[in-house]
Amino acid sequence: MGSILYVEGFGVSLASFGYYQGAVAGSFALMSLLSPKILSKFGHQKCFKISIVLITIFACLIGLVAVLDIRSPLLITVLMCLLSMPTVFPVNILYPLLLDIIPNAKSRAASVNGVAKLVGSAVCIESASYVYNGTFLQIGLLIFGLSIVGLFFARSVSYWRNENSEYVV
Repeated sequence: MGSILYVEGFGVSLASFGYYQGAVAGSFALMSLLSPKILSKFGHQKCFKISIVLITIFACLIGLVAVLDIRSPLLITVLMCLLSMPTVFPVNILYPLLLDIIPNAKSRAASVNGVAKLVGSAVCIESASYVYNGTFLQIGLLIFGLSIVGLFFARSVSYWRNENSEYVV
């Protein structure tokens, strides 16, 4: 959906779109590379809590840009970069916990997670394409909504409430 929006909706050339998309992927990759050092310096709990606050702020800003119908590919890309960076920490913290959901079956848990991500992606892409009308409104609201839903799912992990865990968040 992003390429269609940028190229058709914003008039960005296909060659330039690669830079916009690369910036988002690059910011996520950079934070992924830096996250072990950041996690060891500040701890899982602090990184998780700060990332939740940042995700909420940037998701709200993306929702606001969508509702106000701001058609700036640069602003949207910057917000997407800023949103992608703090999402690294919940993923890095929760994925090991997810693998322990099914006792003595880490490979099954990883498979269930992979299937859930693929099915969820397919449903979200289909939903977005069904309501897409050439503006950022539907995509921005979908990003906002899914970010908020993801935060509720992240907070629902009961394992965090176990004070004996190194992953308590």
